Amino acid sequence: MSEKGSKKRVKEDSSEDEGSADKAKFFDLGKNKRVSINQFKGVHYVDIREFYTDKSGETKPGKKGIALNEEQWNELKRQMADIDALLPSSGSSKEKPTKKEKKGKKEKPEKEEEDDE
Repeated sequence: MSEKGSKKRVKEDSSEDEGSADKAKFFDLGKNKRVSINQFKGVHYVDIREFYTDKSGETKPGKKGIALNEEQWNELKRQMADIDALLPSSGSSKEKPTKKEKKGKKEKPEKEEEDDE
């Protein structure tokens, strides 16, 4: 995780009613993505969701997202190191192909210099 992504950025949702004592708090992930804790039928969920701005300028939750109950959230956290190890940025040997490789235009391999000594 980059330094920027590791900083806690907790914000209060200003779209809640002014009189509401319990304003929704969320973590901004950037690019209109947020993480928040919600409760539904007595169960707490970690909600990771994409938001959009409607025509009136109000920020609203979109359809794209996932809500994990506490058990699922804890399982995801338990597997985080294994997930990180699979990301190319972590130095894993399984790197994603470049755009050229995906299109069948493989990059020419660099020639190794021979040592004539």
